[in-house]
Amino acid sequence: MTEAGLPAFPSDVDVAIVSHNGRAILPRVLDRLRAAGAPHDRIAVYDVGSTDGTGEWIATDWPGVTVRRIEKNVGPDPGRNWALREATRPYLLLLDADPLADIRNIRKLHAVIAGGRVVVDEVPGLLSPAVEDEKGGA
Repeated sequence: MTEAGLPAFPSDVDVAIVSHNGRAILPRVLDRLRAAGAPHDRIAVYDVGSTDGTGEWIATDWPGVTVRRIEKNVGPDPGRNWALREATRPYLLLLDADPLADIRNIRKLHAVIAGGRVVVDEVPGLLSPAVEDEKGGA
């Protein structure tokens, strides 16, 4: 069980977060992943041209989390592509830094995909309702 009382994080899932100047939001994202039981050594942050010290902060405060740096901000796609190439497990939870995953839904999503029952393009309900409220959504 995780610190949030959830079953263990799926052993066949890597986590990648693509971020640009995400120093202010990444603590919440990483805290949620820790609560979900994601091991630090399976989390990678793809830092796209940040100027806010994101990479240095992760190296200091989140040992074991991998940081990959792209020097110039050319959008999120190079980070996403790098993450897809580096993933070593059958599944990759690929996140941007600003949405917060509802940790209860990570396992549900994994169960559906691993069961071969559906191909997922967009995932309604993956985001936490608290984040939708913060952004002015429903």
